[in-house]
Formats: sequence, C-alpha cells, structure tokens
Amino acid sequence: MNVEKTPVAGALLINLDLFRDNRGAFAEAFVREKLAAQGIDFDIRRVNMVRNEKSGTVRGMHWQADPWAQGKIVMAVAWRIYDAIVDVRPDSPTYGESYGVILYPQANALFIPRGVAHGCQALDDGASLLYLVDNDYKPAQERGISPVGAIDWPLPLVNVAPRDLSWPTLKELGREA
Repeated sequence: MNVEKTPVAGALLINLDLFRDNRGAFAEAFVREKLAAQGIDFDIRRVNMVRNEKSGTVRGMHWQADPWAQGKIVMAVAWRIYDAIVDVRPDSPTYGESYGVILYPQANALFIPRGVAHGCQALDDGASLLYLVDNDYKPAQERGISPVGAIDWPLPLVNVAPRDLSWPTLKELGREA
C-alpha cells in the first residue's frame, strides 16, 4: 500500500496492493502499522456503510465541528464511487480547495482529515461505500455545505437529500467553519 498527496492539506489517496490468483483477489484495506508508516495515524471508532440505489445519487458535503471532528478513511465496496472533499478548515493553507477521485473496490481509499467536508456520488446503481471513522457521531456537531457548485460532479445530481441542499455554499459559509 502506498499513499499520494492530494491538493487538500493532509488528505491522502491510499492505493491498495491487490493480490490475484485463481480464486479471485485479495487486498489489505486497513493495516494500522502500514498506514502509520505512510503518515496516517488512525484509530477506528466507528464503521459506517452506505448503499446508493441509483447512479448519480449524491450524499454530502458533511463534517463535524470540534471537539467531535472526525477523520475518515473511505473506500468503495461495490461498484464505483466518486468521492469528493472540500477543505473548510478556517486556518488551513488549502482552505476552499477541493479534490475528487473515483474509488474502486479493492483498489484505493481516501484518507480525509478532521475538519474537511466529505461527499460522494454513486457512479453505478448499487454503489456502496465503507467509512472507517476515528471519532463518535454527535448530531449537534454536524456541519455541511451544499453539494451544488461545491464539486464538479461527474454525473447530474439525483437523490440529493433536501437537508444537504439546504446547507450554505462555501462562499456563504466563509471562514467560520
């Protein structure tokens, strides 16, 4: 497994080593020591799963405020997911920068540092995502920005939750995250 820097400070693309044989394929999705050697110190507190019935479905863009901010490692487990992040940390040198990548099962994952907004779009019907999370979920600490205009999504947006559409834009939010 190796990691690549992204345009968002602290966010890293994790490329998994895939081992194939006549039975199929195997990849180590999370090995604490290997990730720590690559600069990702991560303790799993929660594991969340998401399934999207229809391609084009968008979820996000969310994060949690301190002291309940969450770091995440996200990976596709079925079909393809376009995973996207926006740096909303007021003091970050990459504030406002975004990054998106297609996640493939057993191929890659994205490490999202605390304080960075996260969202995803299903590129296939039934696309599923697994989140490893390093802190507890506290509804009162949840924040968001509207996914409309925040990211250049690869497909037209469908099935966006009204709540997600009601979040302010990044410009409206300003540096008050």
